[in-house]
Amino acid sequence: MDKKKPPAERRQIPKQAISLRVDVDVLEWFKSGGPGYQTRMLKVLRAHVQSERARSSPQSPA
Repeated sequence: MDKKKPPAERRQIPKQAISLRVDVDVLEWFKSGGPGYQTRMLKVLRAHVQSERARSSPQSPA
């Protein structure tokens, strides 16, 4: 989420609390970047979802 934008301009997506088991080295790597590691993890997951959606969507003829 872009913290520089006013609250009214931020995209509000509902969140769901989950329990997720990840490898220790992966968690340590994200945490080593400082506060906001969960947000960074979500950005990686979102990028993967968007990539997969684009890959599986029908391609328009050229």
